[in-house]
Amino acid sequence: MSTANLSFPVRVKELVKEWTLDPIPGQVLKEILEDEKKARTLVNLIRRHCQFISAERSSDPRRGEISVFDRALIELWNHGDQLKNVALLEFFLEEYLMTKSARSYLEKKQIVLAHLHVQELMERGIVNCSTDTDRASPRAALGPVDSALDKLIKVYQEAKAETYFADANKTGVSTKWTDKFKNVCFLRDSAENVHRHIVQNKLQSHPLFPEIEKMVDMSSNHAEHLAGGRKRIFELPEEEDTRPVSRLPKRPRSEPYRPRFYRPRDSYRPGRDGGNDWHERSVHRHFRDNKRSGEGQRKNH
Repeated sequence: MSTANLSFPVRVKELVKEWTLDPIPGQVLKEILEDEKKARTLVNLIRRHCQFISAERSSDPRRGEISVFDRALIELWNHGDQLKNVALLEFFLEEYLMTKSARSYLEKKQIVLAHLHVQELMERGIVNCSTDTDRASPRAALGPVDSALDKLIKVYQEAKAETYFADANKTGVSTKWTDKFKNVCFLRDSAENVHRHIVQNKLQSHPLFPEIEKMVDMSSNHAEHLAGGRKRIFELPEEEDTRPVSRLPKRPRSEPYRPRFYRPRDSYRPGRDGGNDWHERSVHRHFRDNKRSGEGQRKNH
C-alpha cells in the first residue's frame, strides 16, 4: 500500500518505527557524542525545534501546519533520554540539518558543526564578530554599564530558554496553557528590560539589539494572543480603562492616615440645633456630679 493512502497518524507511526527499528549512529554523530558539550548543544538545538513546533504549529493535520516529519520528531523526543536516543539525534541531523544531501563526510561534519556553533552563540547571547571594528565596538564601548547589561541579557537568555527549550530530564514539551503564558510573559518582560537599558544608555550598536527589538514585538503579541486579546493595564487607552474609580477623596500626602471612625476625644462637635449642645452637656454634668455626691453622703450615714 502506498504511504499516500495512509492516514496521518499511521504515516507518523511508520516513520518513527523505521527510525527506531535498529538505529546506528553515523560517524559525525559518534564524534559529537564523544564531546559532552557538543552533545548537549545538539540536544538543546533539537529541543528548540520541538518547542517551536509545539507552540507555533497546530497539531491538527487538517490545517496543514504540521508535517509528518514534525510529528515524528516530537514523538522521538518524547521517548526520553535524549542524549542516548540515537534515533532522535540521527533523524534530526539527516532530516532537519539536511546532512543526508551532503556529498562527503567532511561536508556533513561542517554542516553540523556550523549549526552547533550558532546554537552555542545563541545560548551565550553574543555574536562572533569577525572584523576588528566589530570586536572593538560592542563589548569595549559598553564600559561601566557592561556588567548591568550582561545581567539583563543573562535573564533574557534564561527566559528564552524557558520559552523555547524544555528540560532534558523532563518528558518533553509542555503544552499547558498556564506554563506557556507564564513563560511568554517572562520572555516579554525580560526583553523589554534589555531594550530599555540599551536605549537609555545609547548602546544600539550592541549585536543583540536587532534580536531584542524583534523579540519585544513578537513576545508582546504572543502574550496578548494567549491572554485572549487583552492588553496590559498601562497599554490601554484612557477611554478603555475600565478599572473602578474610588468615590472617596484622596488624602493629601502631608495628612496622616486616620480611620473613618476616628474622632479626637476633646474635639468640639456642634449639635443639630445650632450649637447649644455645649450648654446641655454642662447642665447634665452638674446634675450627675450632684447625684453622685448625694449617694456618697447617704452611704457614709
